[in-house]
Amino acid sequence: MNKSVTAVVILVLIAGMMTTAGAVDMDIIKQIESGGNPRAVGNAGEIGLYQLMPVVRKSYNQRTDHNYSRNDLFDPEINHKIADWYLHNRIPEMLRYYRIPVNTKTIIWSYNAGIGNLVNGIMPQTTKIYIERYRRLNNE
Repeated sequence: MNKSVTAVVILVLIAGMMTTAGAVDMDIIKQIESGGNPRAVGNAGEIGLYQLMPVVRKSYNQRTDHNYSRNDLFDPEINHKIADWYLHNRIPEMLRYYRIPVNTKTIIWSYNAGIGNLVNGIMPQTTKIYIERYRRLNNE
């Protein structure tokens, strides 16, 4: 194999690792968050399938030029789209900013407890349970 072909193969392998590093199973998150109920509302204002906080919707709107309302979060497709963006784009972006490894555990920790708690090394008991449940449902 010549050097340019080898370089391309290596780049493809690295790109594949980058897309799977910290990949979170959306179906498991949906099950944990709402049990699949698109009309779910949490005590702190979380909404829909993935129990999105209003600040996540606001951030998504600002960064993508959308204007989704609170009620739009009850739409399963919109809720999924925003949750996918948050879990696979925004949280990893914040983790890289704070020089924290991007992996499934840190993504879920931030998703459940907030980036501030993760940065400060605070893992509430509810987040420990959440991560354990995720791992169990993911057969880890």
